[in-house]
Amino acid sequence: MPLVRAAARGEIRGGDFSDAITGCLQPPRGKNIRSEKYCIGNIFHSFLLIFLCFSMTSIAWLAWVYHLMGIIHDPVRIDLITLVAGYLSQAGGLCLFICLDRSVSRSRRQDFLHIYGYSVFSASTAVFFLCCIPAVLSRFPAGTFVFGCLMNVAIGMIAGFYLHDLAARVDKKRRGTVFGSSYGLSSIAVWLLSLAGNPNIMHSPYVLVLLLVLCAAAMMAFRSCCTADDGSRLSHLISKTIPDADSDGGHAGESFSAPREQIEPIHIHEGGPGRSLLLLAALAVFLFSLEKNLGFNFPSADIASGVNLELSRTVYATGLIAAGLISDRSRKSGAVCAFAALITPFIMLSLSGETISSTIFWGLDYFFYGFFSVYRILLFSDLAAGNLSGHAAAHADGPEGSADLPQNTDTYAGLSLSADRPARSTDTTVSTGTPTAPCPLYLAALGLLYGRLGDAVGTLYSTGLRNRTALLVIITTLFFALSVFVFFRLYQLLYMPVLVQRLRGTHKSPQQQFEDFSGRYQLTVRERSVLRLVLEEKTNAEIANELYISESTVKFHIHNLLKKTDCSNRINLYAKYRHAGLL
Repeated sequence: MPLVRAAARGEIRGGDFSDAITGCLQPPRGKNIRSEKYCIGNIFHSFLLIFLCFSMTSIAWLAWVYHLMGIIHDPVRIDLITLVAGYLSQAGGLCLFICLDRSVSRSRRQDFLHIYGYSVFSASTAVFFLCCIPAVLSRFPAGTFVFGCLMNVAIGMIAGFYLHDLAARVDKKRRGTVFGSSYGLSSIAVWLLSLAGNPNIMHSPYVLVLLLVLCAAAMMAFRSCCTADDGSRLSHLISKTIPDADSDGGHAGESFSAPREQIEPIHIHEGGPGRSLLLLAALAVFLFSLEKNLGFNFPSADIASGVNLELSRTVYATGLIAAGLISDRSRKSGAVCAFAALITPFIMLSLSGETISSTIFWGLDYFFYGFFSVYRILLFSDLAAGNLSGHAAAHADGPEGSADLPQNTDTYAGLSLSADRPARSTDTTVSTGTPTAPCPLYLAALGLLYGRLGDAVGTLYSTGLRNRTALLVIITTLFFALSVFVFFRLYQLLYMPVLVQRLRGTHKSPQQQFEDFSGRYQLTVRERSVLRLVLEEKTNAEIANELYISESTVKFHIHNLLKKTDCSNRINLYAKYRHAGLL
């Protein structure tokens, strides 16, 4: 990885070194063993937080559904309450979290969870539990509906916290496994808990005791996350022994603490082509979720007829874990699997008139639903963490873009120098003293937000057209065609940026790209020679030997390069070159 090799040669100042170094479970050579423990701790904390939060929200939601089935005897009405109003309420909670996260991050120039995280999370958890009480005990349908919706708003808020934490703490190569396994094992744990007691604990008031315990455990886990980094969440990293250097040369062997990633990510909220990529990703997630629910939406009528909801969710766990492992191995493969699962609605619709056990429908749909769930979360978590596409990076500075980016089949090439770094951005001042915007980690919650909106709209369509199968098939086909178009457009931008540019006729040769960059910043002939070697990751000594000049002269030219390109160090220079789409 260029970033690691540059650090190992002593070409990066301590304050400029990326959090990426601690994003790997196997730190590069020269790192203190505490760095590896820190990374494992991050993964464990994130896993535990997601596991506890999803367990308590799943149990509360299931208890709410069962309570509604006991006081309302119209399955269609129950579906509209739980799968439409409930999902829309969760989307509302996610919107609330995103607004809070975004406003605080932009106004205070710091990470939202670092400032108000524990207080707001505790308040959300308390509201969640208080709303659960009337939602699962009230004998009045109106009260159960209102408090159930408020409970779902709190569920959305809680989900925003652990999705933010996932994007901030866990490196890209393990993000899918952490999310999929935490959700999957949580689903299995809920099933095992449902076996305890007779009747099912989900049907009894004792479920509130279980929820109280889980809420307390989740708050403790979140508190542990907040204090994991030496008492300040995401604001400091463990001191590590690696070479320290100034921006153009180095003194090796000194320890430093790295506060933030200096390679500033594309700030999608500021507009430009990044906004187009974000909208395309949002549309893809929305259409995938809508399409899935058009074919099958887990009707409560099946539960009343004997389907074991908790047991069927163990199949969901299988899909989640499989999708997480596949996505971490290759984001391309994970995306293709999620797209392939779009055939499920047609299978469900074609078999709807057959005498097949409802359990088979539930198991099949839940398995593929796991791939949808992981895909929509990872897509926006990667966007939030800065693991964007070569296309997005190529357009970050505004040009039409002509990147000849090295194609990595398992990374979003272009934005970060190391695809497996977690993007943590709390200290927002670079070495030059210039404030920069924090990483837009609130984007991590958008995947679930648009997914819930798609789930609600799909359920609304399928419920309204449940007796008009032919029309439902036609609508499903139309949305499928639109999903195909959007997915392949998104796939090209994320994984095939050079092909897109060649089709547009904007692709340039590496030499043309280098000349354009040099001309833009009016570099001299000698500065161009030095720049070429810097981009080849040569050390000062290697550059001096190759150009037959002294190291002090090399430092002088590098200083001028950094000044002309408005970069604070070599890593920023390398990033700007890639952002311009010229590497």
